[in-house]
Amino acid sequence: MKQIKNGIYARLLTFVKPYWKRFILALLCMVFTGGLSAVMLWLIKDMVDKVLLNKNIFLLNLIPFLIIGISLLQGVFNYGQRYLMHWIGQKVVFDIRNKLYSHLQRLSLSFFSHKPVGEIISRLTSDITTMQNALSRAIGDIVKEGVTVVALVGLLIYFNWQLALISLAILPFVVKLTTNLSNKLRKMSRKVRKKMATLTSVIQETFSSIRIVKAFSMEKYEREKFKNRSKEYFKAEMKSQQIAALISPLVSLISSFGIAFIVWFGGKQVIEGAMTAGEFVAFMGGLLSLYRPMARLGDVSSVIQQAVASGERVFEILNITPDIKNPSNPVVISEFKDKIKFENVSFKYDEEVVLKDINFEINKGEIVAIVGPSGAGKTTIANLLARFYDPDKGRILIDGNDLRQVDILSLRNLLGIVTQDTILFNDTIYNNISYGKPEATEKEVIEAAKAANAHSFIEKMRNGYQTYIHERGQRLSGGQQQRIAIARALLKNPSILILDEATSEMDSESETLIQEALSRLLQSRTALVIAHRLSTIKSADKIVVLKDGRIVEMGKHNELMKKSGYYRYLYELQFRETSQT
Repeated sequence: MKQIKNGIYARLLTFVKPYWKRFILALLCMVFTGGLSAVMLWLIKDMVDKVLLNKNIFLLNLIPFLIIGISLLQGVFNYGQRYLMHWIGQKVVFDIRNKLYSHLQRLSLSFFSHKPVGEIISRLTSDITTMQNALSRAIGDIVKEGVTVVALVGLLIYFNWQLALISLAILPFVVKLTTNLSNKLRKMSRKVRKKMATLTSVIQETFSSIRIVKAFSMEKYEREKFKNRSKEYFKAEMKSQQIAALISPLVSLISSFGIAFIVWFGGKQVIEGAMTAGEFVAFMGGLLSLYRPMARLGDVSSVIQQAVASGERVFEILNITPDIKNPSNPVVISEFKDKIKFENVSFKYDEEVVLKDINFEINKGEIVAIVGPSGAGKTTIANLLARFYDPDKGRILIDGNDLRQVDILSLRNLLGIVTQDTILFNDTIYNNISYGKPEATEKEVIEAAKAANAHSFIEKMRNGYQTYIHERGQRLSGGQQQRIAIARALLKNPSILILDEATSEMDSESETLIQEALSRLLQSRTALVIAHRLSTIKSADKIVVLKDGRIVEMGKHNELMKKSGYYRYLYELQFRETSQT
């Protein structure tokens, strides 16, 4: 655990390093702030011994100005260190958050299939905010209060080393208590962060699926689920705060034993003449002043332990290496010239085998359809072609190049993808269409919308192409969402088009409009079409039929119908189901 903590501290310092000049300046401000506390105690000593006892009017007139001046300097330095440390903390968190977000963008789809979105959001927000508190507050307090403690302890030793040793005798007990409570707090903080991640997941999942929640009248169920998760978080948080809240009062209680003895022993020395009244008053003032920075250091310890728990979760993701990454010397493909070839491709998700010995080709200009029942591996073939995953066995070639040797960006620049789960952003229709080509002109955007048969319904909307469609396009029908997604892919003008059941969510009218668009646009384009409705792929140049992850048939529609095999069985089954509805 100590190695983990040290590793987190070391990584945090690498983010602080670019701002070392401001950090040094902040440290100087902290040193002066702490040092001036000791100067103030020295004034108290002189106030008693040289002013009150000696009745020195000149010094009495001078000391108030010195007190005001010292307080002013303390205020300036304290402001400087607080502002600088907060700036550094915010900047470091800004860098960490951006680094984490960028790293998440590079991670493979396999990571996101195993990690709930809510937990990812929690690490980007809650955990990093906790780290920010430690950076902007804890580091500053450690240095400032640490300097104050050192200065005050040095002054106490100067005043009376015997009393100082008695005072310091309780320090090991304070350190032991603080360490034990801090370790417990760190464990509880990790639990709190996990509970917050679970709560965030519930929120994200519920509101992203709000239509289903309402359609099935599950509002009460979701409220209870949220309430239970909130209760779990509340209990964990209160347990954590209970431990954190114990540190300061327990330190205070232990310190009180030492203070009580020092009052008796020091008072006895003043009475016996071994110590001046001014020294005793200044010593007690210093001892009591020592309590505040010691208590603050105890509080800081709790903040640091919470930050360590959050840092573990943040750096855990930053330590993950993407499964899919560019080779050291990638082949850059600027255009698709010949063919795509699947050679003995097998693939599994975790331990579940999805594809087995897949072999087929897609020649340039061909429309190849992939059909089969749910779970046959149709979408997996599209994911492998886009290199969201790599095959476990075999290889996929594009113009003779293994995809694992091809530059990922250049490969995906060749592709246009429309998925069965339409993904639109909380933005305008215009920006959603131009998402893959932000430099596109207005004319190009409109032409793409027309080609996808989307222009007519867009024009009828209140703000036309500048209409906001809300998250996941909730203001649009399923058919309208699909046409926007197809327009987005078409604007990119890809060499290879992947349609993953692009008409599966459409009504008859929308499907007709899409089929018209596809028949016009796919004539001179290479396309991989994953089809649910077999009636939509009759004109495909090649139909690949999957069953249980294997290719069982391949050919054109008419050829496969004549064979009376599995394709014909699926086609007739679907035809009967359609006729009955």
